[in-house]
Amino acid sequence: MRPVLAAAALTLLLPAVASAHVTIEPPFVEDGARTEIALETPNERPPHATTTLSVTAPDGIAVVSATAPAGWLVTVAGSTVTWSGGRIEGRAAITFLMRIVAHVQAGTYRFAAVQTYD
Repeated sequence: MRPVLAAAALTLLLPAVASAHVTIEPPFVEDGARTEIALETPNERPPHATTTLSVTAPDGIAVVSATAPAGWLVTVAGSTVTWSGGRIEGRAAITFLMRIVAHVQAGTYRFAAVQTYD
């Protein structure tokens, strides 16, 4: 199996202009292997709270499942995972987990994400 760079950077789209730093671990996955990845998501807009995170995997990377942190709900619809119902307040960060299988050539692939605030 060839290692695939799952995502060194996460493209983050916000409803308003703001810097966001969602990070993904591990940065490399094996082609064809089920891998759990962690999306470390900070709230960067105090006094507002993050209320939703939606992540879409690129073509060739299948979402197998996802787990909701305590107090959050998760839905998986095709290649998109959405966590909602919880809050990231202040300058806190939460880790969101999803399991993927990559069926792509070795390279860099970007996940599209939307972080919503109250």
